[in-house]
Amino acid sequence: MPERPCRVAVMDIGSQTFRMVGVECFARDARILFSCRENVRLGSGLGQDGILSAEAVQRGLDTIARFMAILDRHRVNKVRAVATAAMRRASNAALFLEQAARLGLHIEVIDWQEEAGLSVRGAALSVPGMQPVWAMVDVGGGSSEVVLYDGSRVVCSLSMEIGAVLLQEMLSSDKGQDAASLCGTARQFLQAKLSVLNPWRGQIQAAVATGGTATTAAAIALGLETYDPRKIRGFFISLPMLRNMLDGMLQMDLEQRRHVSGLEPGRADIFPAGIAILLEIINHLQLNGLFVSDSGLLVGLLVTFMEKECNIHVESSCARSLYF
Repeated sequence: MPERPCRVAVMDIGSQTFRMVGVECFARDARILFSCRENVRLGSGLGQDGILSAEAVQRGLDTIARFMAILDRHRVNKVRAVATAAMRRASNAALFLEQAARLGLHIEVIDWQEEAGLSVRGAALSVPGMQPVWAMVDVGGGSSEVVLYDGSRVVCSLSMEIGAVLLQEMLSSDKGQDAASLCGTARQFLQAKLSVLNPWRGQIQAAVATGGTATTAAAIALGLETYDPRKIRGFFISLPMLRNMLDGMLQMDLEQRRHVSGLEPGRADIFPAGIAILLEIINHLQLNGLFVSDSGLLVGLLVTFMEKECNIHVESSCARSLYF
């Protein structure tokens, strides 16, 4: 009698976006059962007082309730949910975790080292053929990570408490209206941290950028009306393209940005800040652009959980078929 397929799901409780994917695993293959993402903005306002706002908490809990209903509908009972920068920083994180537990979801707040390790595995699986040493760059809502990978191990990594949401909230109404001031503000917060990477700069061959800022930039560059991960993964964006994109975004008002193909309306306000951070990091690495992958943390989390719970080894060919 054939073994019953193993069903698992993972959630990424991010500062900006909550994402969930469920798969059914077979002996040598896997198929996507469902994929969900919502712009929750859990970290909105967190940079001001270090407290998750009541409104953000409620948005998060409402989203979790919807995700739990999907898990029930697909009869998935093996779930791993992780939270990142917003929950690491929030002084009232324990309250949110308790309320999520009442909904039936246990959330792990992972440290940035584990987040970086999972992200680099997801990126490596989806963009094969990268020559060492290469950098994985993840600009999130509440933090940004850079991980240097030599093809077999992480050789250097750092996390910076600056992301698209936090940078946007730092800017007063009279700042950030042009690329120079926005990038200058990002540079002030990044420069000292990025100096840790200086000994490696001559050896870094390329960068793979994951996270919402990078995938949105690729979707805009491609003019995608409908998001297509097959076109996103491995897409190359040059530094001049990024600069032109930032200039173009800052020439629009918020309402105009909300109608740009490839740019989710819920990300329109913070997108320029994310691009400014990405530009400063790539500039510091002395690279001429970056490859994009939408397979960072969530895919790394998924394949690791699949291997643990379903007792299979996920090859690159299998991972690249997990489009969601």
